[in-house]
Amino acid sequence: AASLVKKSDNSSFFVGAVPTAAEIAELAIQFANKVPESQFSIAQLQGYLLCSKRNPHGAISNIDQWLADRQKEQADKEARLAKKAEEKAKWLKKEKFRQRKEKQMEEEMEKEMLAEDEEAKKSENVQEKGDQDSGAAEERHAAEDDLKTADGASDKDSEPVIVESVRPSPSSP
Repeated sequence: AASLVKKSDNSSFFVGAVPTAAEIAELAIQFANKVPESQFSIAQLQGYLLCSKRNPHGAISNIDQWLADRQKEQADKEARLAKKAEEKAKWLKKEKFRQRKEKQMEEEMEKEMLAEDEEAKKSENVQEKGDQDSGAAEERHAAEDDLKTADGASDKDSEPVIVESVRPSPSSP
């Protein structure tokens, strides 16, 4: 495996002159001073540095633009999230209003149905009472007719009854 790895000359790896250890330490300090703490992930910083691995001086000179671009991206992301949250809040408000209206309509329909049921029951009661009253009236009329007939009075629809008196005839002895 060692024979497959070819030693390369560091001078062809870097753009410009090969930085010394002291220059690398100074560049690291400059980089650390420019990057705000806890604002970017290690992966984000590593991605930036990997893009500039052959040009350490360019990494330092371009960091300001990279930071500005990332901050703009973050602000845009926050604006999109805020807009999305606002839209969701509006939708929720509309949905709650719709649900309240739907519930109100259901309650009104329930009240109307109960009122209709009550009205139907009242109508049935009135009709039953009317039927009972007319039945009682019919019974009263029938009883009165029976009384009249029993007293010898005739009903206007019936024919008069002729009553003959029978006297015994004198019999011959």
